[in-house]
Amino acid sequence: MEGEKAVILLPRFSSGWPSRHIQPRLKKPTMRVRLDEIGTMVWQLVDGKRTVMEITELIGERFGKRVIPPHERVGIFITMMKNEGMIKLEDPEDVS
Repeated sequence: MEGEKAVILLPRFSSGWPSRHIQPRLKKPTMRVRLDEIGTMVWQLVDGKRTVMEITELIGERFGKRVIPPHERVGIFITMMKNEGMIKLEDPEDVS
């Protein structure tokens, strides 16, 4: 955290040849991703217990009209985190 905002460290290369051969030689092998106020709250709410819908509702309650529509903003952010390997999503049909 920097102040009230989250900062996430991501590897510059996450797989393949560059991650094995270039990344270890880099002066800074990670990138700093600074999240805004909304992204920070989403990051903190992703805990493996809440659903995307629950997170969306909490974001909507907290930020109101600043996030319209909240389901799009949260959906895009969660998709980006998944694509970057920062989180894994469970298939609701696989959960008992």
